[in-house]
Amino acid sequence: MHAHEWVLKPSRWYLRILISLLVGSFIVLLALPLRGWVKWVVLFCFSGYSAHLFYTTYLLRGARTIQALRALPDGRWQITTATYTGIADLLGNSTVTTSLSVLRFKRGEQYFPLSCVIFPDSLDSGRYRGLLIALRERA
Repeated sequence: MHAHEWVLKPSRWYLRILISLLVGSFIVLLALPLRGWVKWVVLFCFSGYSAHLFYTTYLLRGARTIQALRALPDGRWQITTATYTGIADLLGNSTVTTSLSVLRFKRGEQYFPLSCVIFPDSLDSGRYRGLLIALRERA
C-alpha cells in the first residue's frame, strides 16, 4: 500500500452509534399509538431501512460510500467507492479532529459532494494519524 493511500474498513465506533440510534428509533416506533397492523407495517419498513443502512454505510458497500482515499501530488484526491474511482477536490468545510473526521469531496461537475465519516478505528493502526498529517499538509 502506498504511503499516501488509505483503505477504509468498518468502524466499531460507527457500528455502536448506528445500533444505538436504530434501537432508540425502534423503541419510539413501538411506543407510538398506532393500530396493530399499521405498527407492524411501519416496523417492517423501518427494519428494511435499518438493513439498508447497515449494508451501505457500515459495510462500505453503498454507491456513495467512500472505500479508499489516495492523496495525489497535485493536492487533489483519488477516491474509490463501490461504483466510482476518480479524482476529487477536498472541500474547505471538512472537519478533522483526532477522534473523528468528516471529509467532503467535490467530484467534477456533480452538485452534491461526497461525505466520508472516518473514525480512527476505520483504518489500520497508526494510519489515521498519517491521514491527519496528510490533511494538515494540504490545508
